[in-house]
Amino acid sequence: MASLLNLDNPALAYYSVPAALVLAGIPVGIASSLAGKNHDHNYPRRTVEKSAKDAHLSQEVKDKIERAKAANANACETLGYYAAAVVAAVTAGVATRTVNLHCAAYLASRVLYNVAYIQLGNGHLRGAVWITGIGIMTSLWIKAAGALAA
Repeated sequence: MASLLNLDNPALAYYSVPAALVLAGIPVGIASSLAGKNHDHNYPRRTVEKSAKDAHLSQEVKDKIERAKAANANACETLGYYAAAVVAAVTAGVATRTVNLHCAAYLASRVLYNVAYIQLGNGHLRGAVWITGIGIMTSLWIKAAGALAA
């Protein structure tokens, strides 16, 4: 396990991609848990709609369910850009430690994004964290291009 946490481990960046996928799935679990009987495994995309109609759920819970589903959608929308940025940086020869630090920062941004969006409902913080995550991914692309140009 110690080698997994070593920032000089060249495999760490690749491990971060499935970790990002796991972080993308956590909001679905939160939404499902909050929705209770309103979550239908056969039609999971109806969870928000069914929960919104449930008079037994508070508006606060309904809002968290909707935000959790949106957090999941956002993570899925950016996952391809992230995975490709990781592969680009690694294959272009960007320093392993630099890539791994970017990956760790990106994963941290996704955790904070989920907290800001789902738990806190703070749009300003969520937006700032989202922009930070996009910046981290874009930085990997720029570093990859720089490594190739060198």
